[in-house]
Amino acid sequence: MNSSTSSLAVGVNLPAHLVIIKSTQIYNGGSDGFLEQSQASIVQMLGRAGRPGFDTSATAVIMTSSHKQAHYENLLLSPDTSPLESFLEPSLADFLNSEVVLETVSDVSEAIDWTMQSFMHVRSQSSLRSKMPPLYPCSKTLCLQALESLVASARIEYGNDLFSVSGTDAGRIQSQQCLKYATLRAVMQFVEGNESVSTPLLLNLLASEARVPLRRGEKATLTSINKTHLRFRLEGPNGKASIQDDLMKTNLLLQASLGRVTPRDEVLDMEAESCLETAKRVARAALDYAIIRRLGSASVVCYLLWRSLRLRLWEDAPGSLGLQQIDVITEQDAKRLDICGVHTLRQLRRAPWHVIQKYLRCTQEHAEAIHRAASTLLAFQLRLVHHQTAVVGAGASGSVEVIVDQETGAVHDLTGRGCAYDLFVVRSGVLLLAETGIRTPGSFVVHLPQDDEAAPLSVHLLHSKFVGMDNTTEWHQFEPVVKKRATYQSTIPETFFRASGAQPVTHAPTARISHRMHRSPTSESKADAGDAAPILLNLKRFQYVAEPAESSKRAPTTQPSKGTQHAAPPLIPRHEVHVIPPDARRKRRRYAAFNALEDSESALEREFMNFIY
Repeated sequence: MNSSTSSLAVGVNLPAHLVIIKSTQIYNGGSDGFLEQSQASIVQMLGRAGRPGFDTSATAVIMTSSHKQAHYENLLLSPDTSPLESFLEPSLADFLNSEVVLETVSDVSEAIDWTMQSFMHVRSQSSLRSKMPPLYPCSKTLCLQALESLVASARIEYGNDLFSVSGTDAGRIQSQQCLKYATLRAVMQFVEGNESVSTPLLLNLLASEARVPLRRGEKATLTSINKTHLRFRLEGPNGKASIQDDLMKTNLLLQASLGRVTPRDEVLDMEAESCLETAKRVARAALDYAIIRRLGSASVVCYLLWRSLRLRLWEDAPGSLGLQQIDVITEQDAKRLDICGVHTLRQLRRAPWHVIQKYLRCTQEHAEAIHRAASTLLAFQLRLVHHQTAVVGAGASGSVEVIVDQETGAVHDLTGRGCAYDLFVVRSGVLLLAETGIRTPGSFVVHLPQDDEAAPLSVHLLHSKFVGMDNTTEWHQFEPVVKKRATYQSTIPETFFRASGAQPVTHAPTARISHRMHRSPTSESKADAGDAAPILLNLKRFQYVAEPAESSKRAPTTQPSKGTQHAAPPLIPRHEVHVIPPDARRKRRRYAAFNALEDSESALEREFMNFIY
């Protein structure tokens, strides 16, 4: 016996003596609810009855509602022999757009010829329809109407002779990402209609285009994930964190995939995969359109989310997740490295193998394998040089030369040819430069506009294959120092920063900008000397003053006997700084002094760990 489902109607060959169709309806989700299955699906499932070579007869049972009984009895007694129909007409404009972008169709006559060779035209001219009114209009008329709609939507354009056609940027985006025009129009309206494109808004757009239906039994599981594991918590119309519609469910599945949260449900896992595939194409379309419109902030936001969807990891993921991008690093290894101050792949590739072995307490072979894999990652660094009028084409504000150099200690890897960097230069929300696929060192000249000279220049050098290898630099025209920003996961609790009144101090930026016309050699040497070593915080605020106890008023013993244990006196911190006092009752363990890497993102982190251990 075989219980037929919808999967048996898509080519699965499972013959059986008895086939039972348990229901003739299928759940379509959303407002459609349950719909009747097509006759072709029912007939195909019935065809599974009978085992060739074993049975001379077979039995098929259809379980349906009473008002559909006569319909399926007539289907078995006199099966429908209606011919196949074409569904090209609703999507004719989209198909013609793809042919124009591929340059298969270059003028109106070729578009008409292409339409005449389609099954839609053959079906409309069939003799079976000779005694009936024509189902389709003339193919030539449909083709001309589709071309006019493409021109009106700016997906193609006519030549000077009004006969030849060519694709536009919008048409190429739709064809490359396999999108419907309704989806492309939503992307264009979103990018142009929002002055500040943010990640939550972009997630809502992706969820609306990759929507999956919400089922009743899934609300409890999805709500628990929404309350604990999401980066952007979702709230319904009533302000509660419960998942109430299809849009919220799709948004949650996308965020759960980026946060490496598994719903532990096979159906939800399959739907998450489907959402990711659609969301990647829509995010890429938004990125391409933002670059075409020269929108700098929107381009960076779309790029970061598009890369996160491809890698299934947030751009600022903690080290316990980001370090697992290297295959040889296990989950336990990533957690230990994150605790020891190695939060990103860039920090890991600079660490020697013996330091990795010390942190992980592993074998030398495993530490060398991690060091070898991290060293082969493509790593570039940024350097900016300001030119006043030396570059041809520069205006009164001059130009900035963006130099992309290879980091020291890089190892050439033939298997990493697919890795590359993408460069975005933004000022006042305008995209001044966008270069993709940078695999070799080089330099790029950016001419500075004179509109807003006080606005900072943001340079983003983003890795296309890995998270944690980016370089982001911000330069002010009237400031001589380049501010290098980095995103990392800190090991020190935030309460420690608030209690001590301190801020994490990052190491001095390696990328600097030369102002030969405004700085003297003496000032440059002093600045370079100050950048050579990281700025360390004053350790005196961690000292404690012991208050003398009443029982110790007598003269202290100059030579205390060995093995005598003294009670820990009460400790009073100086300057009212709240830190973690040591526990005198616990025996001091033999912890090795915590030595963070020289390129650690926070000197306060190294100081804090040394104080604890």
